[in-house]
Amino acid sequence: MRPDIAFSVTLLSRHLNNPEEEHQHIAKRVLRYLQGTKDYGIRYTKQDSLDYIIELFVDADYANDATTRRSTSGYFLFLNGCLISWKSKLQNIVALSTSEADYISMSSGLQEALWLKSLLEELELSIKLPIIVYEDNQSTIKMAENSALQQRTKHIDVRHHFIRDLVPEHMVKIEYCPTHEMLADMLTKVLPRPKIQEHLSKVMTPLSHYTEEESFN
Repeated sequence: MRPDIAFSVTLLSRHLNNPEEEHQHIAKRVLRYLQGTKDYGIRYTKQDSLDYIIELFVDADYANDATTRRSTSGYFLFLNGCLISWKSKLQNIVALSTSEADYISMSSGLQEALWLKSLLEELELSIKLPIIVYEDNQSTIKMAENSALQQRTKHIDVRHHFIRDLVPEHMVKIEYCPTHEMLADMLTKVLPRPKIQEHLSKVMTPLSHYTEEESFN
């Protein structure tokens, strides 16, 4: 599905078994939005660099599901500035804090980024390391970089702690991204229209603005 409706579709899918009238209204709004933005798409441009750069934007909305109190994860994965993968998904467990929710989301996004790295290596393509991860929660960054925080994080499933091995190995670098610049925000919650348009301009573009020749350059 398109990245700009990923959260809406994820939200609606939670009510497939017992949809109510309000969900039908939301679904119709999504369809009207798609009709109004049908010329939008993802544009891939020719790269002059011989090295491939992997960047990951990750975010989570803490306990936003009113029924289960589970959080929503979201990530955008870029290769040389081009969006190639994204996800909006309700987390499988209940996070105990916003930091933990973001940490779980980072784990999910990094698994996808590492898969991409392995694919590029199999194709014998040059990758510029480290993988850059953009995160808007300072506590989550400390959690990912500091394995000494055992008491605070020992309850978190060990499968997420692989992140702590990647940072000292310089495989991954985590950089702070202010919340108002966090692209993955649109994958975890409903945003005001101006903010959606701001983020949308960085992941999709009206393809009708480009000629056929420009689309291949």
